[in-house]
Amino acid sequence: MTRDELRAAVRHEIGHVRSRDNLKKLLLHAAPFPSMTSLERAWQEAAEFAADEAAVSNSEDAINLAGALVKLSDLVPLQDPPAFTTGLVHLRALVTTRVERLLAWDEASSRGAQLRWSRFLPLILVTVPYTVAHYGQALLFTHRVTEWFIH
Repeated sequence: MTRDELRAAVRHEIGHVRSRDNLKKLLLHAAPFPSMTSLERAWQEAAEFAADEAAVSNSEDAINLAGALVKLSDLVPLQDPPAFTTGLVHLRALVTTRVERLLAWDEASSRGAQLRWSRFLPLILVTVPYTVAHYGQALLFTHRVTEWFIH
């Protein structure tokens, strides 16, 4: 890798550290609920996309990170899982998608992703006070859902 590609790759990994992705991954692996594989796969993809966004601040960074991904995928053979099995992540498809997203990166779309969270602000402002006011009912509901999953 070039120096700039290595710098982008390290910033990507720092993005994982800052968002505590290893701890989250451990919690997902430890969760005893059925059908966690699909949730874990979706979370893994989202975590990679978020770390890519954390590493990129301009189009040059995006190209450098895409180059690093391509070079690393050439070093480590990516294999799709056999037809009748499921893997944590279909690595080939994820790397391809990430490279395509990075090559199409622009500052406006990156800011747009961050602004989408502001759409949920009214929902949060209503949900949190309601949950605090009815905390006992929320605990009872959570307990019932947990019992339903266990049984």
